[in-house]
Amino acid sequence: MCTKKTNANLYLYSFLGLLFGLAASVDVGSLAQRAVDNQTSYIQKSTRSLD
Repeated sequence: MCTKKTNANLYLYSFLGLLFGLAASVDVGSLAQRAVDNQTSYIQKSTRSLD
């Protein structure tokens, strides 16, 4: 399949726009806090099982 250069650029920039739009909608702070909370609970469970 041979596409024109302008069509290839249009597809590329459309894909990148959607990708960056999706990345911008992710809340990194809440994900990091959830990860820290999960790790803390795992540590507490493991230290309780050692006692």
